[in-house]
Amino acid sequence: LGVRRAVPLQVAGAFHSPYMQPAADALGEALTGVDFRPTRFPVYGNVSAAPLPAAPAAELASQLTARVRFKETLENIAAAGIDTFVHVGPGNVTAGMARRSVPAASVLTVSDSAGIPDAVASLLVA
Repeated sequence: LGVRRAVPLQVAGAFHSPYMQPAADALGEALTGVDFRPTRFPVYGNVSAAPLPAAPAAELASQLTARVRFKETLENIAAAGIDTFVHVGPGNVTAGMARRSVPAASVLTVSDSAGIPDAVASLLVA
């Protein structure tokens, strides 16, 4: 596969691996017939590292078993002109990965609802 570097992560399950195939099948079935509306901005998927298609069900389901192309996704988003990323959720592993992937970008971290006002203020100033 040409892996240059691997980063071990402490995770709660075998996400993004073949062990998730039953969940991917169930998600694909659940998404059948969902009326996806056009988005106001591109939403990137980590399978293709590109904006999701108008009917994204297949790619959304495959994200459960496919390798994560996080670095490529962030690089492609930055190439499209986005220079600020917001990590939402506990911990900061992906925020650190974003900083290393796109060093010129600004990366904000929102760990809980109390951090939202500060993040919004930072975005408005930028």
